[in-house]
Amino acid sequence: MKRYSTLVTARLEPEALKQLEPYCDLRFSGWLETGTIFSTQEIEPHLEGVEIFIDGYEKVTEEMLSRLPSLKLIACCRGNPVNIDLQAAARRGIPVVYTPGRNANGVAEFTIGLMLAATRHIAQVYHVLKEGQYLASPGEDLWEEATGDVVWDTPGENLHTTYGGYELEGRTLGIIGFGHIGRLVAQKAAALGMQILACDPYCVDGGGLGRLVPLEELLAGSDIVTLHCKVTAENHHLLGERELSQMKPSSILINTARASLVDPQALVKALREGSIAGAALDVFWKEPLAANHPLLQMDQVLVTPHIAGASLDVTRNQSRMIVEDVLNWIEGRPLLRQAN
Repeated sequence: MKRYSTLVTARLEPEALKQLEPYCDLRFSGWLETGTIFSTQEIEPHLEGVEIFIDGYEKVTEEMLSRLPSLKLIACCRGNPVNIDLQAAARRGIPVVYTPGRNANGVAEFTIGLMLAATRHIAQVYHVLKEGQYLASPGEDLWEEATGDVVWDTPGENLHTTYGGYELEGRTLGIIGFGHIGRLVAQKAAALGMQILACDPYCVDGGGLGRLVPLEELLAGSDIVTLHCKVTAENHHLLGERELSQMKPSSILINTARASLVDPQALVKALREGSIAGAALDVFWKEPLAANHPLLQMDQVLVTPHIAGASLDVTRNQSRMIVEDVLNWIEGRPLLRQAN
């Protein structure tokens, strides 16, 4: 039986690797081994003589492919293989398979988490307590149990007013981009009792999950607006100063998609002027976010480091899809998730 020289830079479960071992001579490098994404110059020497490349984040360019005649299959562990030159691979007869939806549910759940954290000030009040505010003086008996009614009493300030927030039930969620992730968010939000508006020029109906409306109507009618679009030339800075001004002053913007969908300066201006009440952001225009970025100085802004899709289950999902299509290719069966 022929064994294929295979380089792996993506995280796969041990069981998935065992399924490949009878067919593949496996080597490991790049992001998987070091935690750092290798440049094209760094990864190319590792690809010499390789027939199957199971890739995580390393780029594959036309120039690289011209110097890698042995490469026969690229398996990219991404929901969208943006790091691969798909046309260059196609011209050389190299199929590129990928893992659509590998983190879709994780992103949807994280979006709901950001909605709850933002509307109920969960992260903000956590940090306030960690900084020592609203705490009693150090006590000797830390395990003494109070008797009677237990209330977090803070003389001079009512924490229920300061950090009370509002419930999601009965509120309206506006979802911009109604593909796989957008619809998962709609399902979960509906289970919490929210009303759903959706805007997506490529959808003809809401699939029973929400009402499709123009962008202007969605912005004006939503208590929370969440973005779930792919980036295209047409939707760069989809939300600018004019669009943000159409949102309710009490509304919150959630972005777990791509930062370039929002004009950054317009967003900072809207937050400073109170055009919107807050934002919860997992993606940024340059990452990591600069330590002196104005968003970090705003109490009404919640930021996370691009981890919406980083659930532990993603590895399981991508392992299943990648192994399935690598074995399909080896055994001459149709590929299920070919990008080119």
